[in-house]
Formats: sequence, structure tokens, C-alpha cells
Amino acid sequence: YFAIRDARTLKQVTEDTEEIAILAAARLGNTRLIDNVRLSLNPVSDWGMLASGH
Repeated sequence: YFAIRDARTLKQVTEDTEEIAILAAARLGNTRLIDNVRLSLNPVSDWGMLASGH
């Protein structure tokens, strides 16, 4: 399982999202690994960079 969501609402990320959560879960043998990371975005520069394809 892998998802990137709005960290405050856990809804789908939009251009208004200021903080994201990267969520992951995987099995390694009999062990289930679960982790998450929160990242703050600068909506003007980060979304602009993504939109330009860089």
C-alpha cells in the first residue's frame, strides 16, 4: 500500500494542500511494515515546479 494524502484531512491532495502525508505499508516475510512521513509544501513554488514538468 502506498498513498500520498493531505496530512490534515487525509483526503486527496489538491493545489491548496500545504502539508502532505506519504503513507506506506508492506510485508517483509511475516512482518508488516507501516510508516508515514509528513512534508510541508510551498504551494506557489512546489506546485509550479510540478506543473512545469521539472
